[in-house]
Amino acid sequence: MKRGISETVATLLTLVIVVSLGITVLSWGNQYITTLRQGVEQQAYITRETIKERPIIEHIQVNSTGAYIFVRNVGFSDSVIDSVYIERGSDGNITLISVPPISLDPGDASYILIRNVTDYTFVSGETYVFTLVSKRGYKVSYTELVE
Repeated sequence: MKRGISETVATLLTLVIVVSLGITVLSWGNQYITTLRQGVEQQAYITRETIKERPIIEHIQVNSTGAYIFVRNVGFSDSVIDSVYIERGSDGNITLISVPPISLDPGDASYILIRNVTDYTFVSGETYVFTLVSKRGYKVSYTELVE
């Protein structure tokens, strides 16, 4: 006489295993989709805010002290300038200058000082491209010939 589990018990056991695996997969998929959706929503928010911000460089004055970059936010959202890149025209060398973050509300203006020798050395007769980058990634550039 052979002894074993009945077909009904085997079917119920298989059903329990399949359902528990299905619940696990659905739970993981739901968590994955939720995380993905949150990332997309955050990126969309940043993109919307970046479109609203619009810092412009009004003027750059380079003298023996350094470079004064006059910037204004003409957008509809606040803007925080946290990076300045300077590209020398003769060799294309790009330098990142560390500046304290400058917060500009819509309509506000300010200036950024790049000290000569301490932060960067400007050479007379050279053309420089100044690029400001906001915290959200908005970029604005201005070309200036140092006399």
